[in-house]
Order: sequence, then C-alpha cells, then structure tokens
Amino acid sequence: MNFHLFKSLTLLFIISAFSLKGQQFSIDTPFINLASTGCSGTLYDSGGPNNDYSINENHVCTIQSGLSNQCVQLNFIYSIIKMNNYGDSLIIYDGAGISSDTLIVLTGNAGGVQTGTINSQGFMTLEFKSDSFICAAGFEIQLSCAPCGFEPAPTEQDCLGAIPVCQSTYNQTMSYSGTGNYANEINYQTSCLGEGEKNNSWYIFNIQQSGDLCFSITPNSTDDYDWALYDLTNSSCKDIFTDSTLEVRCNYDVWPGITGANGLGGSPNEPCVPVNKGETYVLNVSNYQSTQNGYLLDFSASTAAIYDNYDPYIDSVKYCGGDTIWVFFSEKISCASLDSSDFKFVGQNGIIPHSVVGGLNCENGALYDNPVIVVLDSSYGLGEYDLFLIDSVLDQCNNPAIYDSFNLDNFISIGHDFYPLCSQKDVMFKDTSIGKVAKWVWETGDGATYEGATVYHVYANSGDYNVTVTLTDSNGCELDSNFTIKILSGPLADFSFNPSTEIDKGALVSFTDMSSYSYSWQWSFSDGGSSNEQNPKYAFNSSGN
Repeated sequence: MNFHLFKSLTLLFIISAFSLKGQQFSIDTPFINLASTGCSGTLYDSGGPNNDYSINENHVCTIQSGLSNQCVQLNFIYSIIKMNNYGDSLIIYDGAGISSDTLIVLTGNAGGVQTGTINSQGFMTLEFKSDSFICAAGFEIQLSCAPCGFEPAPTEQDCLGAIPVCQSTYNQTMSYSGTGNYANEINYQTSCLGEGEKNNSWYIFNIQQSGDLCFSITPNSTDDYDWALYDLTNSSCKDIFTDSTLEVRCNYDVWPGITGANGLGGSPNEPCVPVNKGETYVLNVSNYQSTQNGYLLDFSASTAAIYDNYDPYIDSVKYCGGDTIWVFFSEKISCASLDSSDFKFVGQNGIIPHSVVGGLNCENGALYDNPVIVVLDSSYGLGEYDLFLIDSVLDQCNNPAIYDSFNLDNFISIGHDFYPLCSQKDVMFKDTSIGKVAKWVWETGDGATYEGATVYHVYANSGDYNVTVTLTDSNGCELDSNFTIKILSGPLADFSFNPSTEIDKGALVSFTDMSSYSYSWQWSFSDGGSSNEQNPKYAFNSSGN
C-alpha cells in the first residue's frame, strides 16, 4: 500500500439535505434543550463562525431534543481540527454524559461522520479538548431533531447504496462530492485511506465464478483517485469501520493517473485480487482533489465472473397474521420494479386485497431492498394462505425474479394438557394444538425450560407456578400461551356414599368421589371387591361393618 505525502487538513461534512441555522450556541454551553429553539440551532467552537478556538480548552456540552420520541441529529458543515499528534479532539457520546457510549472521535484529518443518537431519552454529549500549541478554525455543526432510531436513505456514496456491478465498465462522467448520508464508513486510523472516504462512490459485486478480480480507475483528466476493496462475504457495511481485516486491497498514492488492482506496477497500482465463487465485495472510489472530470472504472481484465446474470427467487415468506407479509428474496430487489400487481395473496375464502408493496429502505429512498413487504388492506388471523408472485420484479442488474408460489400453513389454535399436579413426581405437559407446529418451548415457572411436544418436569415444592408454552411453525411464526398450575404435596382423598344408613346384603351403595386434584381412583371394599371408577356403585355380598 502507498500513502499520500500530504493531504489537506480541511474536512467538509455534508450529512443531511437540510440547512437550519436557528439559535447559535458555543461548545462551552453546558446544556442545550432544542425544544426551546424549534429543534434547530448551530453549534460552534469557542471561536464562533469567524475565529479559531483557543489553546488549553476543555468543554463538555450536552444536547437534548426535549421532545417525545425525538433524538438529536448533528449535521457537520465543516470541521478543521489539528492533527491528532497535537492532542486536539472532539468526542461525541451517545447519551447524557461522557460516560455514555462513544459515537465518534474527530481529530486532525478524521473522516466524515453522520451521528444521531439512539438514546431513548434523546441526549447527545460533545467533549472538546485543545492542547497548549497551535489552534485551528474548529467546527460548525447544525443541530436538529429526528425520530429516534432514524436511518437516512443510503445513496451511491454509501456502502448500503452501492452501485451493483452489472457490466465490465462504468464511465462516471462527473465525480461525486461529499461523502453521502453515511459518511463515517471507513476508519482513517486503520485504513490505508488516510482521510477515510472523500468525494466517493461505492460499488458492490457477488463473485459468480472464482478467479482474479482486476480493475483500473482511469481519470478523465490528471486527477488523484484513491480506493479500497472490502470483503463483505460474512460481514455488513457497518463492520467496515471496526474490522480492519475486511480491507483486502487499498491504494492511497499521491500521484494522479491510472490506479487500481490491475498488476500494472508503479506506486498507484496493486496486484489483482484472487476471489472465490459466492464471495461479496464492495469497492470505495474516492476523489482526493474534488474535481468534476470523472473517471472510467474497468473490470474487463478480471478472470473471475463478477457480473450478476442470475435471476432472483423467493427464498422464504413470513406471515404471522395481521396485515404485513415479509417476502425474502435471494438478493436485493429494485424498489422501482415493485408495485401492488406483483403479488396475489389467497386465503380460504378467496383473494385477499392489498394495495402496498415495498420495503423499509425503499420508503426511505433506497434504490434496492430485501425483504419486500406486502401490506394487506385489513388484518387477518393465523390460518392457511397462498402467496403468488405473478408480475415482473427485478434485481439490481434488472434480472427478472422467477415466478413462484408459497403455501403458508400456520397453526390455527393452541391447546395443552398436564397431569398429575404433585410435587416430587413427574408432571407431564402435552401439546394438543391444531395445526403444523415445528418447535415447542415450555417454561415451567421454576426456572426450567424444555423443548418438545410432550415434556416431563418434577417440581421440588408445592405452590402456584406460571407456565408458558411457545409454539413456532415452519414460517417462524410464534404463538404463546400462559397458564397457572397449582402443585400439591399430593391428592386429598375424600368421598361420600348413599344410602348412609344400614342396608341389606346385596343392595347397591353409590359412592361419590369428593377428592381434590385426583386423576385416577382405586376403590377397595371390605368384602374383597374393588373398582377403578371415579363414582362406583357396589353391592356388598356379605354383612358386616
């Protein structure tokens, strides 16, 4: 790997599409409640918008949304902080103090960052420190509120929105600016990209046939492009920042011109990468100079097959009653290809209408998504249904999905039995549910857990116990049943008989069981007779008491 000899200390963060000024705050403000400012404001370093921050600063600023179900969102307009060997830093914590989890540490030439707290109380804390040496321009941060857990829509500048590789060459006539909606995806401290991603785009491809992956990035002018290749076969985009082993090739050379994993030699180039069928890779291409001349990305020298020419298919379907069906495909599906005519859902009484087909990421503006969600016009209970794919649905390379159907046979009703209810003896729990059940989990109320349609458990002591049985069908749907049982030391035997006065030999006597918690009976009579009925009638064949 090669490293640039110099890079600018200027860091441009453009993280959201809005521009909200509102009230101005300084980092030395201990506490900010955004509810009082209409959920907008601007936070500066101690020098404000026009001056540098000072030496020997140490400030902690906690920001609260002040609104129910709203959390704090930061939009970095710029951040210019001295190199980390000088000791100046801005640390952002996800919570109401510096003991909370760290979201990001900004110092020197740190990469971009999008930060939004998921803390349920809507707090975010910033800690800024400077040493006794040279200062810098500092930072400008726009403050706003967003729903807690809000995730912005990924773009082609984000790993989650990476461009699928469906052809051998890509001619980018203009370079990208900024770092997308998920700007802090590459850790500059562990990556060879010394400033993380910068004016970048992402590409993704699945290896269809093993071989060498080769590519070249040819600038349309004398521009300086850098790149990094990551193996996401068993990982996700969010792992790139924390797991440095995912970076399999990288080049951050100072010289402009052709660069890539192409085996051409020279400091801007790296060897081709051996890859295997079934692996998934993402490529980040960053433009250091921020020019707009674009580049040509060429994969044609690869001996591995990396273009997706396989039709997607439905891998599984999950419906557990209600109004939402989850359709899991073998790969991501184009959001633009989805509409309500793609699926047909049929129950025992015919076609069930639906009007919405989409995906969670599609709703946020993503181009591709998986799983696909079918929203029914009304809610329905568990039962037997069929889902049909009847119209064109396309993958990232416009391959049409295979038309298919899925039978969803949920279990219909839950039932169970249990006996005997005595301590120090095996108590049997038996499932009597109607329908197809793939898994049973019994929680006996005293800390024990069992799996199976019929299980046995010994209670050490008498008393009341809350028992739960959870049933799971082949579609992953779960249904719970909770009930309370009373465990006794043993049954309490008692009975009555009629007539209760003196009777003749051979006359019938009716015996009535009045026992508590009894499940079987064994009657023994004084003349040698017996019965195992609950309420027997018996004629004594001899006189006596």
